[in-house]
Amino acid sequence: MDKLYLCPDESSKLILLEDLVNRGETRILSFVNAHGANLVWEDVDFRENLLASDWILRDGSGMQMLLRLLLRAPGLNLNGTDFIPELLRHLPRGACLAVYGTKEPYLSAGVKILKSWGIEIADSANGFYEDSYYVDRLKEIRPDFVLLAMGMPKQERVAVLLKQKACDHPVLIINGGAVVDFLAGRFERAPLWMRRIGMEWAFRLCKEPARLWRRYVVGNSLFSIRAFSYWCAIHKLTRNQ
Repeated sequence: MDKLYLCPDESSKLILLEDLVNRGETRILSFVNAHGANLVWEDVDFRENLLASDWILRDGSGMQMLLRLLLRAPGLNLNGTDFIPELLRHLPRGACLAVYGTKEPYLSAGVKILKSWGIEIADSANGFYEDSYYVDRLKEIRPDFVLLAMGMPKQERVAVLLKQKACDHPVLIINGGAVVDFLAGRFERAPLWMRRIGMEWAFRLCKEPARLWRRYVVGNSLFSIRAFSYWCAIHKLTRNQ
């Protein structure tokens, strides 16, 4: 929880955007939602890879609930689906982006959208190759920014590998989840009012129950139980001090 980077307002978000596009060194940007928090509890390797990120942003109403339970201000909901396109529109002129993730035809459709924004695409590939493939591609292409749209936990693992073995120049590596699929229109966004009240997960569950019921029905229940258990443990520790 202490690793989360929380933006209290829009002005702090603008400062974050400027910092992210400053290419002084190789850095990793990640997001954590309720699903990611469940993986943190269950997968030690994922937890270590996530914690290797230079920024971890709060994504979704589940993390907002947990932060409020811990009496911490949750800040803005910087979910990747909204924040990453905003970040990409802030890329410096002439900077090049590599996009690795999802599958065709959605990869090409997403890349086409990015190009329409004036972004120079240095390379793109689907997200189903072995991890070493992306290391080799990055060494050859040497982009300024990398968008990994592979989903958890693969993208976090690949991000750390790229930073360790492929980056001999400053690169911002962005763990983007399904952002390219959303750009390509593969998945429908919830109405704005549902997004504002943190209920986009319910909209997506209604649209794709067979694929998402385990993540949202089982996963959200597990997250709630774990969040309460975590609060109890912190409360007990505080009381005994």
